[in-house]
Amino acid sequence: MLSVAKIAPGQERYYERSVAAGIEDYYAGRGESPGIWTGKGAAALGLDGVVEDGQLHTLIQGDNPLTGENLRRRHPRARTITVEKIDPASGERRRERKTLRPVAGFDLVFSVPKSVSLLHALGDEQTRRAVNEAHTAAWQAALAYLEDEACVVRRGTGVVHREYGDRFV
Repeated sequence: MLSVAKIAPGQERYYERSVAAGIEDYYAGRGESPGIWTGKGAAALGLDGVVEDGQLHTLIQGDNPLTGENLRRRHPRARTITVEKIDPASGERRRERKTLRPVAGFDLVFSVPKSVSLLHALGDEQTRRAVNEAHTAAWQAALAYLEDEACVVRRGTGVVHREYGDRFV
């Protein structure tokens, strides 16, 4: 299963704080497993292995975590717009202010069904290894597909202009 969440500038600190201290903590439900660098973009930047403390923040700010090289412009500021809402039951219209925050990235979480988690938890060493290898192969194939088919951004004020990328970090 794939869960996708937007990451606004500053939210990356949540990810850095919520990493489990070790594998035992992760399986006991006391934190998340550490992130790993993956994707064609990570490889192009020389990023490999476990995401170290502060590296995600550096990347979200637009700099290469290894070299400090600037990779892009800084994020635009949040802006407030007015939108019209319509109550579907009464048809009443009202205006509401909404804050639009820039999107710094997306968090993709590839998870397995509970039955697979149980197979991993209760299986012997060979079974756990097979589950790990199958899960790794599955999320890597899914990420490669997304890099090829869904690496698209919209740019421009009031104009929908699509730019196609070729890699994720």
